[in-house]
Amino acid sequence: GFWNPPSRSWQPLADDYRRPMSQGFRMARKQATPDLLKLPVPAPETLQ
Repeated sequence: GFWNPPSRSWQPLADDYRRPMSQGFRMARKQATPDLLKLPVPAPETLQ
């Protein structure tokens, strides 16, 4: 999941990110070679 600041709660990730997250955990455990991952990153908010 991911932290949603406006709602101050954890939200489930879309199924599209399940495989990249698993791959990232394998890379962190050095069980897979480092590679680029598709991860959810929120767009920056504009300041007013």
